[in-house]
Amino acid sequence: MAAQLRFWNDMPVLEPDDDLRHVTELLCDCFEEDFCISLCFDAPFLARLMREGYITMAERIGPDRYILLPKLHKERCVLHFQDLHVQRAARKCSSRFHLTIDQCFPEVLRQCVLQHGENW
Repeated sequence: MAAQLRFWNDMPVLEPDDDLRHVTELLCDCFEEDFCISLCFDAPFLARLMREGYITMAERIGPDRYILLPKLHKERCVLHFQDLHVQRAARKCSSRFHLTIDQCFPEVLRQCVLQHGENW
């Protein structure tokens, strides 16, 4: 736990009243790591974090206690569909799958938690 606390002490702390656009610019320019920390889980704050490009994750730090770990990827992968080549084996395999949108969302979340744990 002591090592974990030292690790968290090196992370920038984000607060609900921060100017997230400005803070994010500073972090991109001056901070090499991806993670920040916060103790705020309010929905408007989480929405603002997501709007600025953060992925919101949490870590259990005790019984019924969590810390928010907003993650800001400075590099993102972009898939240019016009340049996409799908190999024949992948095309053959794809017939076993069915893609839907906005279907069974609660079940998808449940399966994600089953496979990856509560902080997936």
